[in-house]
Amino acid sequence: VPVATSAVRDAANAEVVVRALTADGALPVRILSAEEEAWYGYLGVVNSTTLGDGHVLDLGGGSVQISQVVGRKLGRTVSRPLGAVRMTERFLPRQRASRADLKSLRRHVARELDAVTWLERSGGRMVGIGGTIRTLATMHQRRTRYPLDEVQHYLLSRDGLEELIDAMAELPAPDRSRLPGLKPDRADITLAGAVVIATALERLGVDQVEICAQGLRE
Repeated sequence: VPVATSAVRDAANAEVVVRALTADGALPVRILSAEEEAWYGYLGVVNSTTLGDGHVLDLGGGSVQISQVVGRKLGRTVSRPLGAVRMTERFLPRQRASRADLKSLRRHVARELDAVTWLERSGGRMVGIGGTIRTLATMHQRRTRYPLDEVQHYLLSRDGLEELIDAMAELPAPDRSRLPGLKPDRADITLAGAVVIATALERLGVDQVEICAQGLRE
């Protein structure tokens, strides 16, 4: 079942994109709403972890979904246009990211999340899904010489995430793939994604995020 998410949902030329993706109607591509995207991400998490109460954070290229989980059931959800690609293009378009650029990005993410009244600094458990967060987990594992080649259930602390942000910010985008665990095709967007995740953790009062390798596709 082919589906499209935020990038197509928000595209100014969505009609043209869908026509290309569907091969002029031969393939039935379905554009998911923000609510559907959050629902399927939640299903991937709740069926592959023990999450009972807490939040699911799903960071993609165009948007981030944060979902509340209560008693293993999906509660409130929010989607914001804070994806790794979108934030890179808007705030970190140059090869080198300045401190001012990073501060501007953090302020923007904080404002977007602060506008969601039910997102409180309650702490608790958070599970993260998506390619960016899996990449960050792999990078941290390589950095700390973690002995297992598996990201499922890995706990990435906020301090560890900030260390990765500092390491990526020191290098121009083309050179970031020298960092162990960071593939060349994600070298330019992972820094912005890491800042979004770190800011979300800070705003919710969460010290670490548990990585889930399953998600919308599963």
